[in-house]
Amino acid sequence: MRRTPFDPRVTMREEESKAAQSVLDADVLSAFIGAEGKFFKGGEMIRKFEEAWAEQYGFGHAISVNSWTSGLVTAIGAVGIEPGDEVICSPFTMSASATCALFYGGIPVFADIDPETFCLSAKSI
Repeated sequence: MRRTPFDPRVTMREEESKAAQSVLDADVLSAFIGAEGKFFKGGEMIRKFEEAWAEQYGFGHAISVNSWTSGLVTAIGAVGIEPGDEVICSPFTMSASATCALFYGGIPVFADIDPETFCLSAKSI
């Protein structure tokens, strides 16, 4: 268990700042359209971002999502949750942490947090 904070790091330099600004200036943030067709997987910049991310970190695939609620649903689905599977969740979080399991018919099971770290308590799991 980590007991010291991570060192701060720079996550956005000039190159990243310019790329983000170019998307904002284009007035098309993602081009995602929730229907079958050309933009179901997002626009050109989203697809380039996913490809670059996968290449940078050696992954076969990278998927961007519109929110971390969608990210949780995607992650739970990727691990193969099936109806009736139990998913350990913290009660000290937003509802999506439990409802992502419900999306697949899973059963959220709450485990208490450690009052000092606010992380799930190994004892309660």
